Amino acid sequence: MTTNPLIARKLFLALPGLLLAGLAGCQGMVPPDGVKMLKDANAAYENGDYRQTLSKSDEFLKVHAATNGAGEAYYLRGLAYAQMRDRQRAAADFQQVLKVAKRSDLPVLARVGMGNLYFEQWQLPAARQEYQAVVEKLPNKSPKDLVLYRLGLCNARMGDWGSARGWFSQVLHLFPDSPTADSSRRYLGSDGFSIQCGAFEKPVNATEQVELLRKHNLVAERRMDTHGLLYLVQVGHYRSYEDARVALGRVRGVVSGAIIVP
Repeated sequence: MTTNPLIARKLFLALPGLLLAGLAGCQGMVPPDGVKMLKDANAAYENGDYRQTLSKSDEFLKVHAATNGAGEAYYLRGLAYAQMRDRQRAAADFQQVLKVAKRSDLPVLARVGMGNLYFEQWQLPAARQEYQAVVEKLPNKSPKDLVLYRLGLCNARMGDWGSARGWFSQVLHLFPDSPTADSSRRYLGSDGFSIQCGAFEKPVNATEQVELLRKHNLVAERRMDTHGLLYLVQVGHYRSYEDARVALGRVRGVVSGAIIVP
């Protein structure tokens, strides 16, 4: 499964606000050196320095694991592991967040993180479960728009287009100017997947490709794009993404650059 890198990056958010140092001597409060470690780990993550994020999070947990900041450290370390594609360690840290976090927003973000890990591994039912559990608890700002969009994708790819349209509609209602709005509109106009083999300015070129595909016993059609500017050549209509993926190999035997749409 391909994922827009910008969307993937935004779905693994850095901390929306670090806790402040508490009074010295109070049980569970994080001392100033621990707060600095967390801030350094958070800054490293925002700068894309994931190894430094790991180093600072490890340093904090080694010394201050019994404090109220442990949830932040596990969350940041989980984010770094997720970006480094070490999904097993990322999942373990997100689970730790659920156990030890003192901030109410961290378990919500940790479950978003778990949903992302499942989504990237094509475990769509598990991803949908994690996202649905927390989406209403997210404020109406990123990553809620992206979680709503992925909920739409999960349902569409599993063939539940009625539920998918509900999630995509929420994206457009709450986040009409978000990066996912245009993609949500395309899905709202669909009830299945097709395999697109080309987009042409001249109708004759599209017709030639349709004829080529039909010679290979593929059900190909020519249609206009939504802007009325290009002639699209598409094969088939599949209720689920998995059905389209199965057919894609055969189509690529004729047109190597074929892709699944919408």
